[in-house]
Amino acid sequence: MKAENKKAIFILITILFLASFFRLFQLGQKSLWLDEAFSINLSSHSLKTIIQGEKNNPPLYHFLLHYWVKIFGKSEASTRLMSAIFSILTIFAIYKLGSELFNSKIAILSSFFLAICPFHIHYSQEARMYSLVVLLTIVSCYFFIKFLKESKKMALFLYFLFSLAAIYTHYFAFFIIAAQNIFIITQKNVYKNQLAYWFLCQFLLFLFYLPWIWSLIQAIEGGKEKYLSHLYLRIPYTLLVFNLGYSGIIINMYAKQHLLQTILNHWFLILAVIVFIIPLFLLGLKTIWQKEHCWKIFILLYFFLPFILALLISIKIPLLAERYFIVTLPAYYLILSAGILSLRTLKTKAIFLSGILFLTAFSLKNYYFNPKFGKGAWRDVAKYIETYSQKNDAITFYPKHIAVAFNYYYKGNLEKFGVSSLAEIKNYKTNPYKRIWLIISHAPKFNYEAVLSKDYNILEKKIFPISNGIHVFLLALSESNTKKSTINHY
Repeated sequence: MKAENKKAIFILITILFLASFFRLFQLGQKSLWLDEAFSINLSSHSLKTIIQGEKNNPPLYHFLLHYWVKIFGKSEASTRLMSAIFSILTIFAIYKLGSELFNSKIAILSSFFLAICPFHIHYSQEARMYSLVVLLTIVSCYFFIKFLKESKKMALFLYFLFSLAAIYTHYFAFFIIAAQNIFIITQKNVYKNQLAYWFLCQFLLFLFYLPWIWSLIQAIEGGKEKYLSHLYLRIPYTLLVFNLGYSGIIINMYAKQHLLQTILNHWFLILAVIVFIIPLFLLGLKTIWQKEHCWKIFILLYFFLPFILALLISIKIPLLAERYFIVTLPAYYLILSAGILSLRTLKTKAIFLSGILFLTAFSLKNYYFNPKFGKGAWRDVAKYIETYSQKNDAITFYPKHIAVAFNYYYKGNLEKFGVSSLAEIKNYKTNPYKRIWLIISHAPKFNYEAVLSKDYNILEKKIFPISNGIHVFLLALSESNTKKSTINHY
């Protein structure tokens, strides 16, 4: 083995240890958020129930989680561990892909950037499918390149397996497969001998996906009813969180309501991204475009096509949620690495690298040690109600589906029910409840207190502002129970 290869392997192993530390550190400390609780709850049921209950995503991740929780349990740390392992494997995968597309220097640097990326670390510590789909799409691209280079049927077979797994994990994997197909069509004269096998493989992918086609159509129909606020800022915001994660700028319920003020309050961080990141990314694009080989077209499709397709589809169906674009993160760091390595002097490289490391360290410090940057506050909400509730209280959820996150933590025995509108709470006035704890999250935004005060005496209110925010109201349902609560908040 050459000394250069030994050095690269040693650096890669060091990076893998670094990535493992960041992904396993405080793995179970943060409270689950709503989607994680949904995944854990769904995966606790039979495979048939998982297929019937999963409306928005393909089922592969939940199938895997189903067997995982049977072995390792349902704690925050154990359920997130599977995602952390997928994420660590992704560091090795991007190294292999970078080596095939470019060279070992770009491969090493991109694996380092991904290892310390706050955005990737965030989803490596989340019991959801995002770290898995990144891994599967990278490996799909790796065997795609290997097949085109070597024309080996085994590479195509492995490409088929990982691509099928990817599209059974998240729908955005289709955008990466679309990038592969557009690339091979544009380069059909170069790869004319592989075209027949390639399109046969794509046909088989279609056939093996047919069992889920109806669910995909239903997801599309359901997506038409969704609404994403501030669509015009979604792509710039996505590029911002690629570098800072969710712990550089506080994006909680208050920040979303006062977006311009949030931007002004964090002008320094935004300016730092503009100064240190954007020039490197543009330089990376230029460097890659100047290369003679055709892989430059593929890496550009890999990064840009998902954004373009999602933007076009979002005219009818909103798809611009920043977490979905995590499938483009490997391409982003390959481009950024090419930009840094193209800088002429060591001093210039050190300056830009120091800027990136400063932004990363600032974000990771907040992520691990600042409670304002949690995933949600459901653990705190459950503890709050357990502490201050009384025997004849009840708990209601608006909307109904948020109950799954609360139930994960709640150890009490109060009766619970969900409502589709605040007006439905009146139906429970004839029941023996004296007070109702109303929990509101992930609901349409309006002045809850003003609406509730028309029909109920609000004894207590508390807001847990982390992430989307959780509103808790204590409502009196009987005339004799109108005395203001004297809860001492912790």
